[in-house]
Amino acid sequence: MTSVGPLCLKLIWGWGTTELGVVLTCAGVIQVVSELFIARRMIARYGEATTALAGGCGLAVTVLTLYMSHNAVVSCGVMAVLCQAWGLVKSPLIGIVGRYAPPATRGTCCSCITLTLLYFCTV
Repeated sequence: MTSVGPLCLKLIWGWGTTELGVVLTCAGVIQVVSELFIARRMIARYGEATTALAGGCGLAVTVLTLYMSHNAVVSCGVMAVLCQAWGLVKSPLIGIVGRYAPPATRGTCCSCITLTLLYFCTV
């Protein structure tokens, strides 16, 4: 999102550094709000696995929609939902890894899960 996304927006829409800065700032704010408020409540109510599944479905839908959108405003809206979905996936997966992985391998497990998600979302 933070490396390929701006390059795509620059190539597709011809946006400069100002527009990209605004988009990335909004993306960061949306992800923080998602992790602080939405993910915490969903994990408490539905559990970590269901929250991660809901976020994963959101990632899949938004990635497919992002490639089909032909409007800059729609693309920004889809990216906002993508950031929210990423926040819903990341928090519960860290909790699941913390519960089941040995302490010495937790960092590696989180990295592998994150890279796998990013790979499948971009392919």
